[in-house]
Amino acid sequence: MAIGGGSATLDNFDMLSAAVNWVEKSQAPASVMATGRAFRAQPSAVRLPAHAQYNGSGNPDDGANYSCRQ
Repeated sequence: MAIGGGSATLDNFDMLSAAVNWVEKSQAPASVMATGRAFRAQPSAVRLPAHAQYNGSGNPDDGANYSCRQ
């Protein structure tokens, strides 16, 4: 049985650097960019209390085209 992967797998995100900066430099991350194959098809697929939501224009693979929403 293979473990891992799946349709909602994140391909790329750097949580370690965000955590290190928070602990060692007291710089809490405002956001952590994450990408995944499933989210390219549905940019707002993740629903969390505060989440990145596509603004509706521009390249959906560019984090600048998203806003943090509740």
